[in-house]
Amino acid sequence: MFISAMKLLFLFFSGGLLVMVGMGCNGGGGGEFSSFAQAYNRASDGSTVDSSAMQWEATFKDLGTVKKGGEVDIKFSFTNTGEHPIVIDSAFVNCGCTLISIPEAPVMPGKESYIVARYVTREQPTGAFLIRNIYLRANTIGSPYHTLGFKVMLKEN
Repeated sequence: MFISAMKLLFLFFSGGLLVMVGMGCNGGGGGEFSSFAQAYNRASDGSTVDSSAMQWEATFKDLGTVKKGGEVDIKFSFTNTGEHPIVIDSAFVNCGCTLISIPEAPVMPGKESYIVARYVTREQPTGAFLIRNIYLRANTIGSPYHTLGFKVMLKEN
């Protein structure tokens, strides 16, 4: 009976988790996307009907050694080199120590914009290189997924 109850609890919580993840992915409960972002449709190859191209200045930055205790802002610049506006409709990081700011409005063709990552060093370990990643999804040709990253070593004050 104990195993059956454990299986039931596992199935219950697994199903609950899937429902919550599903709700977060479609905009319900996970924040509202702009009407522009909701309007484009994904094609079978992962691109969108109004896909555009994005050229990054750099997708990875080495910050070297930084004193622990403060915050560091890292700017990732890009240019819309395509024919349609670029919309970054979702973004997340692999660590709660990193906050991100993305453009709220579509980035028009030929225009530059940027993503800013703010790395909060206070609770991070020292003495080893740390790598943090930022994951984005946009209406770009080829793949809608983009990964940005940075490497840093923290030292005590």
